[in-house]
Amino acid sequence: MDSPLSQQVYFQWLRAMILRSQQMNSGMLKPAYTCDRWFQKKRLCEEWRNVGSTVTFALATPPPEMVGRVRIEWFQRFHFLNQTAKEKNITYSINPKDPPWNMVIGSEGRELRISPITESDIMVNYFIAVAHFERGSPKRKLNFAIQAMPTDIGLVYPGDTVTIHMPSYVSLPAESMTYLWQMEGVSIFLPSNMRPSRSGASLTVFELRKEQEGILACAVFTNLGIFATQKRFVIKNVESGKFVECVTV
Repeated sequence: MDSPLSQQVYFQWLRAMILRSQQMNSGMLKPAYTCDRWFQKKRLCEEWRNVGSTVTFALATPPPEMVGRVRIEWFQRFHFLNQTAKEKNITYSINPKDPPWNMVIGSEGRELRISPITESDIMVNYFIAVAHFERGSPKRKLNFAIQAMPTDIGLVYPGDTVTIHMPSYVSLPAESMTYLWQMEGVSIFLPSNMRPSRSGASLTVFELRKEQEGILACAVFTNLGIFATQKRFVIKNVESGKFVECVTV
């Protein structure tokens, strides 16, 4: 790269690469506002809200001179169990002219407002925004999910026996529901000191152990296998012992 011509060619190439990188970054579909929690790998924007409150999912789309016209579609993905009890998802398109009763799509499709948030709107169900660009990358996708705020059920110490009764937190007929309990991030199988009731609506923890810090979750499904809601019970340290805190998602 000693000659002026070689240097000129190199810098032209370098400028082209920088411009291309900027164009690619500007062409990415992004949340318009800061998420309460962002998962880059899943491209998932998580917002923390209470059931009964309001949330607005908003998109920041690339400028028209970069991608041309933009058309946006919204979808809601429902988690469910099939007849073999294997987890699956089913996705429904949200019609902007006839959306569900608690949803409104505005700002030329760039915003989805949910008010009030219902049990079926929270995780593990979630929402998908798909942007169709006139130029460049033809389609981009972004995921949004709602995680409800925690509810404290009081102190529990190591060695205690604790019974968690789901109908105390969810107004659902136990006989028509399926309850799935698990320790998150550990295994789909419960430890030997955790025993669900015959209906699954309750779980008893015998002799709570120190090493069982983490999240105990219960997902509730209807008789059709549709995900209804989920409650999470967080076991963590306090100065005088342990406690279990209920977290709804």
